[in-house]
Amino acid sequence: MHNGNINYLRDSSRKSKKNTRRKNKDTVGGLLYRRRRGFLSRSGISAGAAALFVFIITLIILTVYFFINSEPRSPIDTSDTENVSTSGVGDSEGDGSGTGDETQADEDKYELISVDNSIVNKGYLILVNPWCEYVFDDDENIVLLYKNKDKSPHYGLATASISCDAYIFGRLNEFVNAYYEATGDDGTIINSGHRTYEEQEALLTSRIESVGEEEAYKYVAIPGYSEHHTGYALDIVSYENSEAAGWYVDNCWLYGFIHRYPEDKQDITGIHYEYWHFRYVGEPHAEIIMLNDIVLEEYIEMLYLYSYDSPLIFEAHDGVTYQIYYAACDGEPTDGGKTDIYVPIGVEHDISGNNVDGFVITTVMDSANTAQ
Repeated sequence: MHNGNINYLRDSSRKSKKNTRRKNKDTVGGLLYRRRRGFLSRSGISAGAAALFVFIITLIILTVYFFINSEPRSPIDTSDTENVSTSGVGDSEGDGSGTGDETQADEDKYELISVDNSIVNKGYLILVNPWCEYVFDDDENIVLLYKNKDKSPHYGLATASISCDAYIFGRLNEFVNAYYEATGDDGTIINSGHRTYEEQEALLTSRIESVGEEEAYKYVAIPGYSEHHTGYALDIVSYENSEAAGWYVDNCWLYGFIHRYPEDKQDITGIHYEYWHFRYVGEPHAEIIMLNDIVLEEYIEMLYLYSYDSPLIFEAHDGVTYQIYYAACDGEPTDGGKTDIYVPIGVEHDISGNNVDGFVITTVMDSANTAQ
């Protein structure tokens, strides 16, 4: 016990002396320094200030050096849009290093025109499917095939009332005549063409009564949602040649038609496979769709990537080069408004609605890839 008390007193004495030394070290030359690691003397502070001064001077010198020697960067995004197909399809040419003068020069090749918003629902590229309703128009230019059939004697008609758009009638004749020349088969039958709302309604009702609703809806569209309303769709078959469907599917694009409902695209089109159903979309669109093995829904979606200042450039099989791009509708198709669209100056162009939200502009270009 006694020895323990002595040791305790010695320890207390050492602590008291140690605290006194620390207190004395904190006061140097009459100045009280805040206790910090490594900075308990004037010499330590002077060394830190000197190092900081050297660092700042070095930073200023490096900043001036890199500012003088750095090159200005172009503010233009030069990334390219990926080609849709390796054959004939590409974006507008250029090395991506265009200047403001070049951009202005490109804009000088175009002019703004005003287009009625209602055009969104008109044209060869309008999309009509189970989710996209057709807008009926009194200006439809529909002709009866029966009255003009003598111009192409190599097909028959299921009924005398079958009709189609006046323009595509000529392309239909070319299409069927080419089939006859290739196969010698003149047994082609046009089973169906343009249908009114009432005709589609009657057809659906009849099919439901015959096979039931589930089967009927697989092949017959709800009235208002059928491509046959457009006048651009035709059902073509041959009862004398089992290979006719294959020829028509393989060659339809040459005449501006597409095979509308392929077997492997039912989830996209919303319609079951129909080997007989062909839809006119015009050139070069039919060829692009064929080359990329896509359907109209996918093509309309693809065209959103292209604008007048970054169009899709496509060289068709006949050597003609086309420029294609999308323009959004400024408003709604039914609001009576107009949309300003850029088109090449002095060049004949085609504008089709997509029946969704905008327009597709198609022009022919010369061999130098500039608008004619």
